[in-house]
Amino acid sequence: MWIAISLMMIAVSFLVLVIFLIISLLKWNRAVESIEKTVRQVEQQLSETLQESRSMMQEVRMLVADVREKTDWIDPLLRSLHTAGTSLQELSTGLHQQVISVRRRLGSVLSVVGAVMEWFLQRQGPRDK
Repeated sequence: MWIAISLMMIAVSFLVLVIFLIISLLKWNRAVESIEKTVRQVEQQLSETLQESRSMMQEVRMLVADVREKTDWIDPLLRSLHTAGTSLQELSTGLHQQVISVRRRLGSVLSVVGAVMEWFLQRQGPRDK
Protein backbone atom coordinates (compact mmCIF):
# COMPACT_ATOMS: atom_id res chain seq x y z
CA MET A 1 0.00 0.00 0.00
CA TRP A 2 2.85 2.39 0.71
CA ILE A 3 4.07 1.83 -2.74
CA ALA A 4 0.69 2.73 -4.18
CA ILE A 5 0.55 5.91 -2.07
CA SER A 6 4.10 6.79 -3.07
CA LEU A 7 3.33 6.17 -6.73
CA MET A 8 0.18 8.24 -6.42
CA MET A 9 2.12 11.12 -4.83
CA ILE A 10 4.75 10.90 -7.54
CA ALA A 11 2.01 10.95 -10.19
CA VAL A 12 0.28 13.95 -8.54
CA SER A 13 3.60 15.77 -8.17
CA PHE A 14 4.44 15.04 -11.79
CA LEU A 15 0.96 16.27 -12.82
CA VAL A 16 1.40 19.50 -10.80
CA LEU A 17 4.84 19.97 -12.35
CA VAL A 18 3.44 19.46 -15.84
CA ILE A 19 0.60 21.92 -15.14
CA PHE A 20 3.07 24.56 -13.90
CA LEU A 21 5.29 23.97 -16.92
CA ILE A 22 2.31 24.31 -19.26
CA ILE A 23 1.23 27.55 -17.54
CA SER A 24 4.80 28.88 -17.74
CA LEU A 25 5.10 27.93 -21.40
CA LEU A 26 1.77 29.63 -22.17
CA LYS A 27 2.98 32.80 -20.45
CA TRP A 28 6.26 32.63 -22.36
CA ASN A 29 4.31 32.11 -25.58
CA ARG A 30 2.17 35.22 -24.88
CA ALA A 31 5.30 37.21 -24.03
CA VAL A 32 7.01 36.12 -27.26
CA GLU A 33 3.88 36.97 -29.27
CA SER A 34 3.77 40.40 -27.62
CA ILE A 35 7.45 40.94 -28.43
CA GLU A 36 6.89 39.87 -32.03
CA LYS A 37 3.94 42.28 -32.33
CA THR A 38 6.05 45.10 -30.88
CA VAL A 39 8.93 44.29 -33.23
CA ARG A 40 6.57 44.39 -36.24
CA GLN A 41 5.22 47.77 -35.13
CA VAL A 42 8.73 49.12 -34.61
CA GLU A 43 9.80 47.83 -38.03
CA GLN A 44 6.82 49.53 -39.66
CA GLN A 45 7.50 52.81 -37.84
CA LEU A 46 11.19 52.56 -38.64
CA SER A 47 10.39 51.98 -42.30
CA GLU A 48 8.15 55.06 -42.36
CA THR A 49 10.79 57.11 -40.57
CA LEU A 50 13.46 56.01 -43.04
CA GLN A 51 11.25 56.97 -45.99
CA GLU A 52 10.61 60.39 -44.45
CA SER A 53 14.34 60.80 -43.76
CA ARG A 54 15.21 59.96 -47.36
CA SER A 55 12.62 62.42 -48.61
CA MET A 56 13.95 65.12 -46.30
CA MET A 57 17.54 64.44 -47.34
CA GLN A 58 16.56 64.84 -51.00
CA GLU A 59 14.88 68.14 -50.20
CA VAL A 60 17.94 69.31 -48.26
CA ARG A 61 20.20 68.37 -51.17
CA MET A 62 17.97 70.33 -53.54
CA LEU A 63 18.02 73.35 -51.20
CA VAL A 64 21.80 73.20 -50.87
CA ALA A 65 22.17 73.00 -54.65
CA ASP A 66 19.81 75.97 -55.05
CA VAL A 67 21.73 78.01 -52.47
CA ARG A 68 25.03 77.19 -54.19
CA GLU A 69 23.62 78.20 -57.55
CA LYS A 70 22.32 81.49 -56.20
CA THR A 71 25.55 82.13 -54.32
CA ASP A 72 27.53 81.52 -57.49
CA TRP A 73 25.26 83.97 -59.30
CA ILE A 74 25.43 86.64 -56.57
CA ASP A 75 29.17 86.35 -55.88
CA PRO A 76 30.32 88.21 -59.04
CA LEU A 77 27.68 90.87 -58.40
CA LEU A 78 28.94 91.40 -54.86
CA ARG A 79 32.52 91.58 -56.09
CA SER A 80 31.49 94.19 -58.67
CA LEU A 81 29.69 96.19 -55.98
CA HIS A 82 32.77 95.98 -53.77
CA THR A 83 34.97 97.19 -56.61
CA ALA A 84 32.52 100.01 -57.39
CA GLY A 85 32.41 101.00 -53.72
CA THR A 86 36.19 101.07 -53.53
CA SER A 87 36.34 103.18 -56.69
CA LEU A 88 33.72 105.61 -55.33
CA GLN A 89 35.66 105.89 -52.09
CA GLU A 90 38.85 106.69 -54.00
CA LEU A 91 36.96 109.21 -56.16
CA SER A 92 35.43 110.80 -53.07
CA THR A 93 38.82 111.06 -51.42
CA GLY A 94 40.28 112.64 -54.57
CA LEU A 95 37.39 115.12 -54.84
CA HIS A 96 37.75 116.02 -51.18
CA GLN A 97 41.43 116.76 -51.71
CA GLN A 98 40.58 118.85 -54.79
CA VAL A 99 37.97 120.82 -52.81
CA ILE A 100 40.52 121.52 -50.08
CA SER A 101 43.04 122.65 -52.72
CA VAL A 102 40.45 124.88 -54.46
CA ARG A 103 39.42 126.40 -51.11
CA ARG A 104 43.04 127.27 -50.39
CA ARG A 105 43.50 128.83 -53.82
CA LEU A 106 40.16 130.64 -53.62
CA GLY A 107 41.08 131.95 -50.17
CA SER A 108 44.34 133.25 -51.58
CA VAL A 109 42.59 134.79 -54.59
CA LEU A 110 39.91 136.40 -52.37
CA SER A 111 42.53 137.88 -50.09
CA VAL A 112 44.39 139.30 -53.12
CA VAL A 113 41.13 140.67 -54.63
CA GLY A 114 40.19 142.17 -51.25
CA ALA A 115 43.59 143.80 -50.98
CA VAL A 116 43.35 145.15 -54.55
CA MET A 117 39.84 146.53 -53.93
CA GLU A 118 40.97 148.19 -50.71
CA TRP A 119 43.96 149.69 -52.46
CA PHE A 120 41.74 150.84 -55.34
CA LEU A 121 39.24 152.41 -52.94
CA GLN A 122 42.00 154.17 -51.09
CA ARG A 123 43.41 155.53 -54.38
CA GLN A 124 40.12 156.90 -55.54
CA GLY A 125 39.45 158.73 -52.39
CA PRO A 126 36.06 159.94 -51.30
CA ARG A 127 33.49 160.45 -54.15
CA ASP A 128 31.09 162.58 -52.27
CA LYS A 129 32.82 165.86 -53.24
